[in-house]
Amino acid sequence: MGAMSGGMRERVVRPSSTEEVQQAVREVPRLIPRGGGTKWGTAGLPEEDDLVVLDTTGLTGIVEYDPAEFTVTARAGTRLADLERLLADHDQYLPFDPLLVDAGATLGGTVATGVSGACRLRFGGVRDFVLGLTFVDGNGRVARGGGRVVKNAAGYDLPKLFCGSQGRFGVITELTLKVFPRPQAFGTICFPFDGVGEAAAAVRSLFRSPLEPHALELAGPGVDGPHYTLFVRIGGPAASLAAWLDRVEGVVGRRGRRLPAGSEEEATLWRRFRELEWAAGGVALLRLYARPTSIEVLDRLLARYEAMRVFSQAGSAAWALFPDEPDWESLAAALAAAGASALCWRGGPPGITHLVPPAGVRIARAVKGVFDPEGRFPPLGWKGPA
Repeated sequence: MGAMSGGMRERVVRPSSTEEVQQAVREVPRLIPRGGGTKWGTAGLPEEDDLVVLDTTGLTGIVEYDPAEFTVTARAGTRLADLERLLADHDQYLPFDPLLVDAGATLGGTVATGVSGACRLRFGGVRDFVLGLTFVDGNGRVARGGGRVVKNAAGYDLPKLFCGSQGRFGVITELTLKVFPRPQAFGTICFPFDGVGEAAAAVRSLFRSPLEPHALELAGPGVDGPHYTLFVRIGGPAASLAAWLDRVEGVVGRRGRRLPAGSEEEATLWRRFRELEWAAGGVALLRLYARPTSIEVLDRLLARYEAMRVFSQAGSAAWALFPDEPDWESLAAALAAAGASALCWRGGPPGITHLVPPAGVRIARAVKGVFDPEGRFPPLGWKGPA
């Protein structure tokens, strides 16, 4: 087993093989997996002195990559930056737009968190691209789900169940993903609005249009100036981008500010969203999920807390950055009443991953009982029975 390190507040074991992961799970009573640590705030760690961190960054490397089949298999601790460089050499990419790549995010941590970036709008989120996985369950057994080919559909869809599981079901050691050809170029156009109503209407009009943008991000006041700003990103052949952006302006009904395709300004804008650079301050950051029709309701709610907000993925998700710690009970009740679930990305009550639980609570509890019956991994991170 990899070396154990750390003091009383954090003990860490760093395995370098699936066999060493098995050994750690069998020998250590209480474990929580961790990848690059870029999303460690989502772990919702319980206040327990005996909890040991299982660092997966020793599980690195590409196992198999077939550009012709558009699939790649890699070990869970592989840095996404390394994987993206490999894919770029073959003009391929990860369409779910993983977060915090420059900060050192790993493949396994990204899947375990289950959160995708702004540019996942056109093709889907991370759960739509995981074909197969290998993991070690709470009894130290190796299990596999899915396969290494797109057509594989046998058995239960374990890959989707593990997306967003946050290390509660087992330790992911290997993953197979499908990848896509990278668009030749991206173009971005920006629209400022004085109020959220007109901005939200533009988001919904574009989402219902046949344009299929890669991203529709609506930034609230303070994120990119004093106004609401809608950012629209389109990908495709470089020669067609200008015409596509013309059509975007036609749907919105006004002229926008265009960022030159391939420019540093265009790349920097989306890197700011991808690396969450705009959310570096504050005391708590929540990831919300709701209906696109709820933008105005959520905006009014979050404004009462003076939270900076970004409505992502055409309003089906949002980020909320709180300058001061809110009353968690009242905030949870208000979000639930608005029909939003809430993941604690940074900050939040101790031991809680979801301030408002997502859909599928009963299924998650059943899966937890199957793969971790002895509770070797932390309980599910929401209030109520584990």
